[in-house]
Amino acid sequence: MKKACAVVASLLLCGGIALAQSQEESLGEAARRLRAEREKSPKAKRVYTNDDLVRMRRVAISIVGRVQPVAAPTTPAAEPATAATQPTPEQDEQAWRKRFADMREKIAIAEKELDLLQRELQLQQVQFYQDPNEAMRQQYTRGQINETRQKIQDKQAEVERLRQELRNLEDELRRAGGNPGWARP
Repeated sequence: MKKACAVVASLLLCGGIALAQSQEESLGEAARRLRAEREKSPKAKRVYTNDDLVRMRRVAISIVGRVQPVAAPTTPAAEPATAATQPTPEQDEQAWRKRFADMREKIAIAEKELDLLQRELQLQQVQFYQDPNEAMRQQYTRGQINETRQKIQDKQAEVERLRQELRNLEDELRRAGGNPGWARP
């Protein structure tokens, strides 16, 4: 019985291998078949190039990236523009990035000063006693604590003002037509 099963299994295995070999196609034949299928597929009706996009610019088209401004025609009587009056896009980008970096630096300094004032207030509150006898012997008085609180409020207002200036600068960049990426650190 075991021999019969082994013989049947080997016959099935040999038959499957022979069948698989007869159905395989060579790599060259597969490439020829695919090339023929590609040639039969319909080609694109119209290919658009950058030149086509420039001609269609009058129509509203969304363009990703920098848009180069179209130079206005100059008259012979007009003076030629100098490099100082017309900054290149790279110089423009550098100027915007510098303005944003300076504003972020001002905000960071103000936030650090605010943090120091808040720590100083916490220290003063820990050292201040409510007992009037002890208050006379201690270093900090309630007036100094109130003064520190006022400094904290002023510094918070300054931080908020600087953040608003940063938002205004972002709006100015948008109105000027600059790349929004210039506002990022």
